[in-house]
Order: sequence, then structure tokens, then C-alpha cells
Amino acid sequence: MLDPVAMGTAIQADLEAVGFDVEIKTFEWNAFLGEVNPGLEGKADMAEMAWMTNDPDTLPYLALRTGAWPDKGGFNSGYYSNPKVDQLLEAARSSTDQSERAKLYQEMQTIVQEDARGFSLQIGSKMLLPVIRLTTFLCSHHSF
Repeated sequence: MLDPVAMGTAIQADLEAVGFDVEIKTFEWNAFLGEVNPGLEGKADMAEMAWMTNDPDTLPYLALRTGAWPDKGGFNSGYYSNPKVDQLLEAARSSTDQSERAKLYQEMQTIVQEDARGFSLQIGSKMLLPVIRLTTFLCSHHSF
């Protein structure tokens, strides 16, 4: 399990090192969802949440589809929406051909990366630091 306070403190230190004033607020899980799911405008500029899965379907399906916005009962708290991503996730989820599914998820990953919705700061036990003006970001194949 990831430690959200330690992770938030590391992010805070990195951002303060480049001139940002960062305040950390922690919440009980349901209170956190109550703050994040309606949107952060006027409340915060970013939020940190940890997800883990060993299945390429679970996380993107719950967190990237337009149909997974919080007001629709989902966990897409960033309100990301891309019809092509929606289509690829549905196609990959319904396919029984593992090679086809892999290609569909790879295409979905490329689109999400190009849309710059966000990126993982930690994968396993390795901390990846945010970079201002990120031009290339390569991730382990074990992330979604």
C-alpha cells in the first residue's frame, strides 16, 4: 500500500523547490471523494490518489471513461473525456483475443499520454518525480 502522507510530502518538497507554495490536506476516504469528485476548482490545484491493479482493464475502465465521471457513479474524478478512449476501452473489455486486447490498450495508453491527463508519480517502490515541461515520459509496461 502506498503511503499518501509520505507521497504528498515528497511532492510538496519537489514543488516547493521550484517555487510553488504547497499545503497538504488529508481526508478520510469518503470525505476525500466528497472533495475531489465534484471537481477541485476553487478548492485545490491537484489531488493525489493511489490505485493498484494487475489487470489492464480495471483502472482505465474505472478512471478514464466518460461514463465513469463521479456524477455517473464512477471514479473519473479528473472528468477526462475522449470518445476514442471510450471506444477502445469498450472494445478491449469485450474482446477475448489477448493479442487484440493488448493492441487496443496500447492505443488507449498512447492517446491518454498525448492528452496529458496526468501521469504516475510512483510505480511499485520507485518514485518518479514530476518534471516541468515534460517532453517524453516512458513507463513500465506494468502500469495500465
